[in-house]
Amino acid sequence: MAGRLRIGLCGAGSFALTRYRALRQLDDVEVILGWSRSEASRRRFHGQTGVPMVEDWQRLCGDERVQAVIVCSVNTEHFRHAQAALQAGKHVLVETPFSLRHGEARQLAALARERGLVAHHGVVPRYHPHHPDRLAWYRGIGRLLHAIQHAGFDGGPERGWYADPGLSGGARCFLPYVLSHWLEAFGGARATGGVQAESGRRQTAAMTVRFDDGGAGVFSYTLGEGACERAVFLAEGSEGSLQEIEGRNCLVRSGTTTALSLPEIDGVLAECRAFVDEVLGRRDPLPYLRLDLQALELVDGALGS
Repeated sequence: MAGRLRIGLCGAGSFALTRYRALRQLDDVEVILGWSRSEASRRRFHGQTGVPMVEDWQRLCGDERVQAVIVCSVNTEHFRHAQAALQAGKHVLVETPFSLRHGEARQLAALARERGLVAHHGVVPRYHPHHPDRLAWYRGIGRLLHAIQHAGFDGGPERGWYADPGLSGGARCFLPYVLSHWLEAFGGARATGGVQAESGRRQTAAMTVRFDDGGAGVFSYTLGEGACERAVFLAEGSEGSLQEIEGRNCLVRSGTTTALSLPEIDGVLAECRAFVDEVLGRRDPLPYLRLDLQALELVDGALGS
């Protein structure tokens, strides 16, 4: 690919602004176009960045100058926007969630494969340069016996739409994000159950899985106004455990406690770099795409498609 990679931003909220600032640090890319669903957000984003904006997302996805589209629109529109961009011959980076259901994700993956394009799911932690160390810590507990992880997201006043399942897709959309590291560390699994609950402008989704090596896991996510964002993280294995000690996640093994700390980096910048490397053929996107499809299939198996 000659010249700089020309990118369009499909969505112009705070996530798009974070992506834009990261992309500006890369020499081989240029953000040339943007879209948002409201005139006010289009004006605000243009004022903050100088990026030309269009009124219709179809125009952005189909613009012949755009070579790659970053989809950071409301969650329930991710599939439609990513599909249109791929059909127009654009590579896509889709913010979490990649799609609402496994069937939609399979369609995007198949479309990318047919067109020779990259379909990238925005899971920032996996592109940390020391992510392999994180997986090694997970595996340091030996054969997994049991794991628990819960996460939550309020969204705050800037993202009040997260409290509306019609826009956010509900808490279940974030379970693949929670689950993917465990699948990467411990292999395949099957869904054994799940439940969703809602109260006011808050939703929770939880699921149980049985890993192929015999271990079990309980994973949950709460989304919306008042959601507790304090994470819960615990695992027991045949040779050690992962647990929170004095506010830090630690590996406890053979009487030794090791804090699971990674160097602080700009994670969004690292992921944008990974996406560009995938587009330029310097990194294989397929292993993580397969992992994301597996995670989505498990969520659908637990909670219904």
